[in-house]
Amino acid sequence: MYEARQLLEQGNTNVTETAMLVGYHNLSHFASRFRKTFGYNPSEVLKRDFAFPHELLTK
Repeated sequence: MYEARQLLEQGNTNVTETAMLVGYHNLSHFASRFRKTFGYNPSEVLKRDFAFPHELLTK
């Protein structure tokens, strides 16, 4: 999931492409696992105004 978040942060891939790159073929399952890991949806990473909680940046 950390690799997925990094890919999304870079802004070169969308959520579907990112899910596939990290080995998920089911987008729903990927989004669910991402949300469970980080507490927010993967699509939120792509929003310019999204601010990451500080404790997540230090992991």
